[in-house]
Amino acid sequence: MATARSSLSGGDSSYHWLGERLYSGDYQTRCEANGTRLVCRPSRTWLTARESG
Repeated sequence: MATARSSLSGGDSSYHWLGERLYSGDYQTRCEANGTRLVCRPSRTWLTARESG
């Protein structure tokens, strides 16, 4: 479980965790540890400031 999180956060700085959600740019996904696997389900995307303005 810890290895999946550390490899994501350490391997690519464009990803970051906020609670149990993983963010990358203007996209978010919800990830949960399931045994030794990290199971992610896409959440809705949202408009960034440059797209909504």
